[in-house]
Amino acid sequence: ESLPTVSARLLRDPVAGWNLQLVVTNFAFAPQNAGLAHVEGEGHAHVYVNDVKVARLYGPWFHLDHLPAGDVRIEVGLYANDHRTLVVGARPVRAMIDLQN
Repeated sequence: ESLPTVSARLLRDPVAGWNLQLVVTNFAFAPQNAGLAHVEGEGHAHVYVNDVKVARLYGPWFHLDHLPAGDVRIEVGLYANDHRTLVVGARPVRAMIDLQN
């Protein structure tokens, strides 16, 4: 069985804001199936900034216009088509980035 993984990196956009890149393995973004039945290995991602959901992602790149000042935690989680959290063992499939903005 091939388990899904996600990692993330944050790059300062040369014009404004930040660009978030997700790298996934054993997972395919499937916007056409959002809200439909679970299919192993596909779905979408959610992006949280300081525990507040800011977006649902249907692909590996996302532009953040701005981030709050101070300590910032960006968390990305993978979700099934039916919106349940993907887990491996008992752990959600997530990536976190902590930064000082």
